[in-house]
Amino acid sequence: MKQRHNPIWLLVIVVLVISACRPVPQETPLPQAANLGVGEPKAITPDGKTLLVVRTAEDHNEVWLVAADGSTSNKIFEFLSTSFYAAFSSTGEHLALVADKMWLAKADGSEQRVLLEHEGGLGPIAWSPKGDAIAVVAGNDIGVVSLDGELRTVAPTPESVLQLEWVALPSGEERLFLNSLPAEGAPFVGSIALAGGELQRLADAEFFKVVGDQLYLIDPFAQGKLWVVNAADGSSARTIVDSQVQAFAPRPQHGEEVAILQQTGELQYDLLLVSSPGATPVPLTSGSIAISPLWAPDGMTLYFSVFDLEAPEEVDDPFTVMKLELSP
Repeated sequence: MKQRHNPIWLLVIVVLVISACRPVPQETPLPQAANLGVGEPKAITPDGKTLLVVRTAEDHNEVWLVAADGSTSNKIFEFLSTSFYAAFSSTGEHLALVADKMWLAKADGSEQRVLLEHEGGLGPIAWSPKGDAIAVVAGNDIGVVSLDGELRTVAPTPESVLQLEWVALPSGEERLFLNSLPAEGAPFVGSIALAGGELQRLADAEFFKVVGDQLYLIDPFAQGKLWVVNAADGSSARTIVDSQVQAFAPRPQHGEEVAILQQTGELQYDLLLVSSPGATPVPLTSGSIAISPLWAPDGMTLYFSVFDLEAPEEVDDPFTVMKLELSP
């Protein structure tokens, strides 16, 4: 008597044979990051050639200028304050540094001089688009200081401003964008017209970045949503990533691509690249504790820091500046 073959087993055999002949898909390898030394990147020159890096020493903090290729580094400044802000002018000629005072220097750190002191303290800064003045949170006001040190008040300061950007919108209007994280009430992002000084609330969000006529927003203390709106009036909202974004950096000269920082595990914060709103994020790092993503102006290089959990206790600064070269 002939033995009958079970059709289920025949199907299993066929599937196994096809699977064995089919090539196994390979995961896209992560880009290789280069080590640029100790510290955290805070700013980059408009030509992309020099990074400003903050390093923690035993009893103070240090500001270094590091060549983008890591070939040279030069300490230019020390400070003790817990808050620190730094920005290169849009022309690439000057560098502003804020700790307990505001200093103005050449972009290479030379010719430092105190530009502004204020009894109420100094907060975030933002260069004018022309590089001829600096907006600053000074005590209870937002002001604009000239390169001669003359300060004029623009508007009262909302509570707990942590970011400031001076933007020339495509319409030609210049506005100061800022965030406010009050002790009570919802955090928000708004803007102030340089001419009128009236605050316009644009969105309930915690941090932001203006790119052209678009305003990118994030709420990492809530659900971690990242979205974009019209910078002029906060309209036309589009979600980029709906949750778990801790920080972000829009990629210059690459449409709506954004580098995001997400928690990918216990004590793991990795960088991913999102090509457009709603697109699947592509990993750039894996198993790291990353912070402070910062793009080069051409959008071809991404800088960030990683924290070394295994660093010895005697190491003052467990952060390392990393550099990723990415394809167009």
